[in-house]
Amino acid sequence: MAVSNRLKNQHLLWRAGFGPMAENIAELDEISPKKLWSILVNTSADEPVKMDIATDPRKDKAYTNEDGTFVPMKVDALSRKLIADQYRQDLKNMNIAWINSMINSKAQLREKMSFFWHGHFACSTRNAVSAQQLLNDVKLN
Repeated sequence: MAVSNRLKNQHLLWRAGFGPMAENIAELDEISPKKLWSILVNTSADEPVKMDIATDPRKDKAYTNEDGTFVPMKVDALSRKLIADQYRQDLKNMNIAWINSMINSKAQLREKMSFFWHGHFACSTRNAVSAQQLLNDVKLN
């Protein structure tokens, strides 16, 4: 039994992305797997959009000197709690934004590979600003 183009393309899209989009199912019969692979590579070559979600409390005037340097001594217990709460909320918002980006991006190959390597290398931080920097500083070349 010969495998149809649709099945080959669905398999490719599940392996190199997050599966076929419902509105594109009919097109999977007509396009060759090589052409589909080429499309996946080309759409993933564009520079990813940088996220700007996390807020850096070190930029807050209440915690800095006149020259802009961060002074940890100015941060009391309540402020530390508020900063930690803000970091937690920013991390949640970043996770939601990243998942939305993975699902809705045309660059499915890049998103799938980013997700794969994210699970492969053990890197984490509770600091939302650092996490955002890790996410935005990915180099594709």
